[in-house]
Amino acid sequence: MFLDYQESDCYEQLLAYDFENPMSPSHCVTIRPTDHELDIIAEDVKKLFHDKIQWYDIPIIINLASHHLKCFSNITIDSKRDSATHILFYVIENTHTLNLPETFFNPLFKNMTPHFVNIIIQESLDVYLSSVKIKGNPTDLLVQEYANDILKTFEDGFQWKDLATITKLGIMFANQFHDLHLEEKKATAIKFINYVIDNTDSKNLPEYYVDSIFKIVSGETVEIIMDQLLIR
Repeated sequence: MFLDYQESDCYEQLLAYDFENPMSPSHCVTIRPTDHELDIIAEDVKKLFHDKIQWYDIPIIINLASHHLKCFSNITIDSKRDSATHILFYVIENTHTLNLPETFFNPLFKNMTPHFVNIIIQESLDVYLSSVKIKGNPTDLLVQEYANDILKTFEDGFQWKDLATITKLGIMFANQFHDLHLEEKKATAIKFINYVIDNTDSKNLPEYYVDSIFKIVSGETVEIIMDQLLIR
C-alpha cells in the first residue's frame, strides 16, 4: 500500500528507519561517497515508496537522503548536496514518474530539484531566521505587498528553478512574525508562495497544471524546513 505521509506518521517513521550503511559505522569519510554507495542508499529509499511517488514526495526524498548521509559526516556541503541529488535522481528514474511522460517530465524535474536540494540541505538553518522581528499577525495586504515587491524580479517569466528561491523567501518572511505558532508560520509562508505562483507566468508550460505542482512541492518543502527549525 502506498504511503501517504500527509495522512499518517509514516514520515517520522521513515526518518527513524535505519538504512544499511555501505560504509563502516565508525568510518566517517571526507570525500563524496561513490555512486555505488549512493545507489545502495537510494535503492533502500526507493523501496519505501513501493515504486510510485507523488510530487509532494520530492522534498521528502531530499530530506531522507540528507538524513541518511549523516554517516558521511565530514563531507562538504556541496558534496552532500551532490550526493542527495544523485539519490533523488536514482529514485525518480527507477519509479513511476508522476503521471507525466518522461520526455516532458525529466527536463523539468532536473531543472527544479537541485535548487530544492540546495535550500533543504544547509550548513546552518540560521539562514531562515531573520534579525527583523515583527509583532502581531501578517495581514493579507502585508503578504501581498511583500510578494508584489518580489514579483518585480520575475517580470520576464517564472521558471522552475525560481520556485526554490520563492520558497526560501516565503519561509524567511513568515519567520519575522515571532508571535506566530509553527502552523501559523507555515500557513503564512505558503500564502506568500501561492500568491507569487498565482501572479506569475511560466513560459512554455501549461499553467493550469504547473501551478498545482509548484504549490505541492513548495508546500511540502515549507513543512520540512519549518519542522526542522522547531527542533533545532
